[in-house]
Amino acid sequence: MSWTLDNEENRFEIPNAEKLRQYLHEFHQHAQQKPVIVTLNAPDKSCLAIGLGRDLSVLNYIAPGGWPALHVVGDEANDGVIDYMCFGQFSQIPARNTIPIDRAIEAAVEFFNSGKLAEALQWEND
Repeated sequence: MSWTLDNEENRFEIPNAEKLRQYLHEFHQHAQQKPVIVTLNAPDKSCLAIGLGRDLSVLNYIAPGGWPALHVVGDEANDGVIDYMCFGQFSQIPARNTIPIDRAIEAAVEFFNSGKLAEALQWEND
């Protein structure tokens, strides 16, 4: 199995980090009016969900078999919520669990390159 990126409509094979970065930036631009969550699926069956279409993004990680499940922690003082569509379902994400979109995209590329979560980010159990 190879790396794939899923959005609400399609699944895309990801051959390299630059193609992943390109897709994420393109999807982010297209999602400006309707922010969405896409998933980056690893060959080991783990996945990283990424919020696109807003200045702040969410990152959720699910290990093979479903555990551990982790989410990124951003500004813990941010007490609002941020709305996304996630594969046809409306989802509200606590704003404290968001980071700037550029950092999220780079964390996704790091996950693609290493198979591991970005150590520079703070993660907590879902």
